[in-house]
Amino acid sequence: SDRIALKAEVENILKTKEKEEDDQRYTQLKTRVFDSLAADLGLTDTQKEQVTKIIEQRFQDTAKIRESMAGGNASRQDVQQLWDDVATRTDEEMARILDAQQMEKFTQWKSERPWWAAGRQQGRQQGR
Repeated sequence: SDRIALKAEVENILKTKEKEEDDQRYTQLKTRVFDSLAADLGLTDTQKEQVTKIIEQRFQDTAKIRESMAGGNASRQDVQQLWDDVATRTDEEMARILDAQQMEKFTQWKSERPWWAAGRQQGRQQGR
């Protein structure tokens, strides 16, 4: 039973280490995303800060949608509505911060990144 306990402890340590590495990769990816967006749109430091908050919120919202989809409780229409709400809210909040030219570049930026809309596509496929 000591071996079993030791094995479980080793597995927990490995899982924790994996999670930390995943978190680190995610943070690095997010930083690259925000830096690339800021550069593409020519954001000021203040705008970059505000945009970062908006996109962070979007990531959190989409993570919640994925969790609800994984539970299998949400209907296809409910899931689609949630994705649409998040997309609309993100665009509305961005429009308050960005000027027209930056907003145009943001629309272009989104269209060049398939993963930006991938969650919505996934929602369409997984929703019932």
